[in-house]
Amino acid sequence: MKFRDLYSIDLASGFNDVRDSTIKLFERFESALDDNLFVERRKEINLPLWEFSHIGWFSERWLLRNKYLSFDERRPKAWKNCLCGESILKQADELFNSATIPHEERWLVTLPKKQEVKEYLLQTKVKILDLIKRNYPSSNEDCYFYRLCLAHEMMHIEALRMTAQTLGLFLPEVAVSFLQEPSAGERRKILISAHDVFKNEEISGFRFDNEINESHGPSSDFRIDSHPTSIAEFLDFIKSGEYENEKNWSEDGKNWLKDYKSLNKYQHTSLSDKLALAVKCGKENEAEITIEWFGKVLRIGKQLPVFNINYFEAEAYVNSKSRELPTENQWLAASKNQFFQWGSVWEWTSSIFKKDKKFKAHPYKEYSEPWFGDHMVLKGSSFATYRSLKCSRYRNFYMPHRQDIFAGFRTVEII
Repeated sequence: MKFRDLYSIDLASGFNDVRDSTIKLFERFESALDDNLFVERRKEINLPLWEFSHIGWFSERWLLRNKYLSFDERRPKAWKNCLCGESILKQADELFNSATIPHEERWLVTLPKKQEVKEYLLQTKVKILDLIKRNYPSSNEDCYFYRLCLAHEMMHIEALRMTAQTLGLFLPEVAVSFLQEPSAGERRKILISAHDVFKNEEISGFRFDNEINESHGPSSDFRIDSHPTSIAEFLDFIKSGEYENEKNWSEDGKNWLKDYKSLNKYQHTSLSDKLALAVKCGKENEAEITIEWFGKVLRIGKQLPVFNINYFEAEAYVNSKSRELPTENQWLAASKNQFFQWGSVWEWTSSIFKKDKKFKAHPYKEYSEPWFGDHMVLKGSSFATYRSLKCSRYRNFYMPHRQDIFAGFRTVEII
């Protein structure tokens, strides 16, 4: 069942399952890293101990210390922000509020010991399950903050899986599940007409503040790929020399590529680097390619969707084909078609993450508003996304240079 529609007992079961997954992931990091889960600072990841602490703090702040647990999104201004009592964990408000402690400072502060953090996750779990039992939330308004905390934790689980990828920490339940995905059927171009009746999937339970319950059909007819671009297709893009062709790159893309090459000249860290190396070694024609991923040397089928591709690379690819990346609305319209396959990788769109004219911030106001304008919208979900979080209406968003996301793309032709 999707987290958006969970009530009372199912809500408790969902939270118990997600928190257990968080703790198991904590233990995987614990077994692979030093005494306090320390890693060198990198822009694309959080310090693991800080991130696990933040997960516990967020659920404690919005559930155990929130005086007004009911929220009606139709009347957002009626909700009163009231943070009550002290955190179980000393100085948690100063240390683990992502809105007030900048990314780089998370490496500079004194954090609790890892056993304290693990105990914090366990204690807040027990208290939240007891809260659900006592309150028995049974309306969308009363379930809002429980669902928010569930979604927040599931997002961080995927972010921590991305961190494991970056650090070379093997997570077989993530990597192997993707490698073993069956073939998704025949690839084709799907014709979508602007005259087709198009209605967005209604969001009836929980809704993020950037998700607006309105229908916006495509403005013109288009053909869209039934599947995300495959590794084989991206290999051909590299082998043909089109990856290096400046004509395919936007100005922002050229600037990113120049900076990336100067900083990563000999490292071959991205998937596109690894595919280029396969071409250089004459191995691009093999049925599978061999790359290091999640700290292991793995053989990956070329029929799988390409992943760890950033927006600029996706943009260069579609330009080389005289096609486009889909807009968010085109992707949504196409997702209603029976041949449209999604869910293996996040998919870049050409849509900027912008504020809708009807946007009204929800209580967790830092979720959307700070990121409007310079992030791009991604649609779908990935092999690392928690199943309960998957929804065609969900709007993911990232900066366009990010290559660590489990993201690919598909192409569109305007008719």
